[in-house]
Amino acid sequence: ISYPKVQKSFKSALEKYHNKIYQRNLIDDLRLSLELLFKEILNNNKGLENQEKALGEYLKEKNVPKQLKNMYWKLIDYYAKYQNSYAKHENKADSMDSSEIEFVIYLTGTFIRFLLTLEDSKNERK
Repeated sequence: ISYPKVQKSFKSALEKYHNKIYQRNLIDDLRLSLELLFKEILNNNKGLENQEKALGEYLKEKNVPKQLKNMYWKLIDYYAKYQNSYAKHENKADSMDSSEIEFVIYLTGTFIRFLLTLEDSKNERK
């Protein structure tokens, strides 16, 4: 399964992190990669914060347990609030340290990986 726009944005964030460019757009690239994946998989053009209903329906179709579905959305909600706080304010983003940024990178990757495994037809849940 290929999502070139998602990959490009995520890779851009990783390159910035690797080169120690801890700026607002690194965090924004991570958010964009997740948002683009949601838009592609859920087949809509909504922003990250407005995907709850569509995501819930998608996860239900994939037979994801209710507790996991709720946890996934709750984490997305906190993630979006964090992103809004840091990605929109240059001075806050500049104060982030590498451990904080690395946490957000791995969290974003986990969100993405979960959806990609659900999209993989060989991983159908029963």
